[in-house]
Amino acid sequence: MTAMLTLQRRHSQKCPDRKKGPTHLKCRGKCPLWACGMTESGRARLTLKTRDVDRARRRLVELEDRRSGGPRKTIVAAVEAFHAQHQGDQPETKRKYKRLLGYLAEFCKTSAIGYVDRVTVEALDRYTLWRAKERWAWIKEIELMRQFFEFCRDREWTTKNPARALKRPRLQDANDVVPYSQKQITKILFACEGIGRTSYERLRARAMTLLMPCRSAD
Repeated sequence: MTAMLTLQRRHSQKCPDRKKGPTHLKCRGKCPLWACGMTESGRARLTLKTRDVDRARRRLVELEDRRSGGPRKTIVAAVEAFHAQHQGDQPETKRKYKRLLGYLAEFCKTSAIGYVDRVTVEALDRYTLWRAKERWAWIKEIELMRQFFEFCRDREWTTKNPARALKRPRLQDANDVVPYSQKQITKILFACEGIGRTSYERLRARAMTLLMPCRSAD
């Protein structure tokens, strides 16, 4: 079994955020941080000897490196390697990759997910809710995540591609689009008389309007 340790706060009795549970890291009491979870030996709870979240994350990385017998690929390093492989792409493509994978890296950091092989389907389900995107924007982002995790799997930084389990949103089919009614077309044609400064512009707008589909009856 692969070690699965997460950061948790050991809230004191006086901590105002005690009821929010150990996974609430931003507690106002600044309670001690621990590494908790399941390992090959069973359940583990190890003090990280710090109250600072960033320092605790670094110590968790070092701890997991020692437990796994060697360094694994971090999310940040994997993203940098992915960008390096796409240096020859168009500038706009590189900017898009940098922006979208930056969101993934930010989410993983706030969720205390340091390594590529720690990203699970459940983690990406939470990422989906965090991003709150839909339609084409989310479809493109899913495609990029699948590409990124396949890149990591090919290099044996992970044994799975969790992004493949994400469902693409269903887009409205062309047959589901309701055409304009005759009444709506008439109103649009009337509005064409006020378009532009010349008769040519008005005629062009009228011609484009007549090309639009309409329903045969209301």
